[in-house]
Amino acid sequence: MKIRLMAALLGALVATAAYADQTIRFATEGAFPPFNERAPDGSLAGFEIDLGMALCAKMGRQCEFIAQEWDGMIPGLLARKYDGIFASMSITEERQKKIDFSNKYYESGGVFVASTSAAVDTSDKSWVGRRSARSRRAAISATSKRPIPMRRSSRTRTPTRFIST
Repeated sequence: MKIRLMAALLGALVATAAYADQTIRFATEGAFPPFNERAPDGSLAGFEIDLGMALCAKMGRQCEFIAQEWDGMIPGLLARKYDGIFASMSITEERQKKIDFSNKYYESGGVFVASTSAAVDTSDKSWVGRRSARSRRAAISATSKRPIPMRRSSRTRTPTRFIST
């Protein structure tokens, strides 16, 4: 369903293109792996590039990804250097005043990662007054009712516990 929503967004971009055969140009940073990054050959690669190319292929359109420094993303779009931005950008009131946003094409929640041998107190009492990540907006609720799945990390030999909030 999310691919259909993104296809609708790309369809709107196509409708605004000057020519039906014009290449759709997307900006991405190329510095936010695994979403977008530079491949060893210097080309742009990652989840967002793969998703964008798949949507363009489904529409039968040519797409091009352009590397753009993060601070220049919105100004570049407003200056029509590209037709859209394909990057993990938070929706803020300030940004909404300048540009439109599509529906989310992925969602990442907060997680705690620890070795299964680590003693981690997940009781509500142990999390009172604590925050996670880089800002108050990223504060993690300790009252989540979601299960705590057990996964084995491909990078370590020890089982890893992902505590989802």
